Amino acid sequence: MAQSSIVSVPVRGLLAFGAVCWKRMPTNPVQLTRQLIDIPSVTFQEAAVGEFLAEYLTAQKFSVECTPVEQSAGGERRNVYAGISGQTPDVVLSTHMDTVPPFFGSSEDEEFIYGRGAC
Repeated sequence: MAQSSIVSVPVRGLLAFGAVCWKRMPTNPVQLTRQLIDIPSVTFQEAAVGEFLAEYLTAQKFSVECTPVEQSAGGERRNVYAGISGQTPDVVLSTHMDTVPPFFGSSEDEEFIYGRGAC
């Protein structure tokens, strides 16, 4: 695969976000990003990444609800909703978990994380 077709996230930016800050975070954002990228999540087959997110967010003490998404193509899909119990959010983030084929895992160098869904 040509290097130009690989999406990347600047690792230095994530680390600079907190030379001080991120090391105090309960989760390493670079490690979490790579874990997510390494789960196959091609369109119509993103159940595994949804399950990972639901488990991860539950472990972080979020209230999590998963709802199945009907589809005509094979594979399983679900929406994952997470929030803080008893609180109405001021902002709601809505995104997608699927990626375009073909799947390939993550890699990184001193500056970037590479892989499907890295942007």
